[in-house]
Amino acid sequence: MSTKKTMIITGGHLSPAIAVIEELLKDQAWDIHFVGRKFTFSEKKESLSYEYETITHRGIAFHPISAARFPHRFSFSALWFCVYFLYSLFRSLLLLYRLNPCLILSFGGYVGAPVVAAGIFARTRVLLHDQAVIPGRANRILGFGAAAIAVSWDESVVHFSPRLRKRIVVTGNPIRKALYLQSRPHDQTVKGILETNQEKGLLFVTGGSTGAHAVNKLIEQSLPQLLSHYRIIHQCGDSQFHDYERLSALRESLSPKQKQDYLPIKFVTQDDSAVLLQQAAIIISRAGANTVCELAVLGKRAVLIPLPYAPFDEQKKNAEKLARWGAGVILNQQTATPALLINTIVELSKHQQSYEHRAKAYSISPEITRHRHAASTLVGLIRSYTAYCKGERYHY
Repeated sequence: MSTKKTMIITGGHLSPAIAVIEELLKDQAWDIHFVGRKFTFSEKKESLSYEYETITHRGIAFHPISAARFPHRFSFSALWFCVYFLYSLFRSLLLLYRLNPCLILSFGGYVGAPVVAAGIFARTRVLLHDQAVIPGRANRILGFGAAAIAVSWDESVVHFSPRLRKRIVVTGNPIRKALYLQSRPHDQTVKGILETNQEKGLLFVTGGSTGAHAVNKLIEQSLPQLLSHYRIIHQCGDSQFHDYERLSALRESLSPKQKQDYLPIKFVTQDDSAVLLQQAAIIISRAGANTVCELAVLGKRAVLIPLPYAPFDEQKKNAEKLARWGAGVILNQQTATPALLINTIVELSKHQQSYEHRAKAYSISPEITRHRHAASTLVGLIRSYTAYCKGERYHY
């Protein structure tokens, strides 16, 4: 019988989960299981999700789950959500019975909600982590059944019910190890564009694993002007909009020189994305909490285009962290045009030293320094809550 302690990691945010997994694997005390989406949002069932490929590549057991997004208002979709949630809850309870984990660690989002709810129902210890300045709806609700709630920012605390504040610990947002390493990309096409035309700066465009259709369209319309001054690696995701296929066709229509400087790619591995964040002169991105934290830690200049439909306008609040220090510029998706994007990049280039100085100053501020130690802080919490758990098939 194994003496390792079994734990489940779940939730919609992969980067901090990877950072914590890396910290946990420093010893041999844990049998880690990950619960998440096996497939992307694409209608193609064979299109494996970024989280599935990343987790299984690391040799960690992956358990697929289907979960529905929280509805924003009462409608027929809300009734469907309730039915589907109960189905996901039942499946999660079966998984908990089979694995009997010491602890469930969730990184928020609708994907982890049924697993956490099942854990609360089964009286399994639950630890929640929220990355955003404005905590997500799932963590605010499920926090009432959690042993503890870890948050990344001091100002996040006030958004939880006063009844929960004694359970809240400000840990910062765990940062994956690859972000601190000086390495070369594994993908040969990525390596090729990094090693050619190095007199041009590098733009790294990323909208997350499923891409960002509005950002992809904006880059598509701005491409000829941007390629005059930059090499571009464009992580456009896999979605129902078929952006990757369209942008790949556009690349084929470019001149040989421009074609050499532009690479649309569906996914970038965790390790390769770290290399690109390090080497990029400017990053164009959504403003998810993890992206903003990584940009802040690296002290990078960025053009941030927050998702306008994010709950509680959380992406805008995240982006304001960089903008307030003068380390980034926020563009409104509804009013952003190719001309505005190009003018913004020209401004960032013209005042490069000023932006870089402010970005570096923010990277060493106490608020950002906390993120560098967040993974070990969170693992310390995990150890304290599982101290009396004796291992597989044992209760407290």
